[in-house]
Amino acid sequence: MDAESQKFYSFGPNPSLVVFGLKVDTYSKYSVIVFYCFVNSLLRSAYRDILLAWQTNSVQDITKTKRKEMKCFAYEVSFITTIYGWMDWYIYINLLLSQVDMILIEISSDLFMSFATTRYYLEAVEKPLEEALV
Repeated sequence: MDAESQKFYSFGPNPSLVVFGLKVDTYSKYSVIVFYCFVNSLLRSAYRDILLAWQTNSVQDITKTKRKEMKCFAYEVSFITTIYGWMDWYIYINLLLSQVDMILIEISSDLFMSFATTRYYLEAVEKPLEEALV
């Protein structure tokens, strides 16, 4: 195995772990990155499972009538999801290519958030219309 492969297959903070030009050689810096991965996974799940689903079902469904009040919000959501998607992709790629444990952290945080979101929707009880309006 060459030196570059050994750097990639390392775990935890070390002098060869560089993310966006910053050396991650202490547990405090490493903890910040792990915390970021979990928070961003929450945002990514909301983006993927809530906002994109809303766009598909509420905005892009040509069989539904759209209220005038929704148009400005629809553009805002559309622009924000596009910007977030690109920013997330760029950060995600940099993290994934820095070290193998970053891949494992991202996968585990995404799995956790997918589980939590799916469980929420499966556990949600449909309320009668009168109860929902109160």
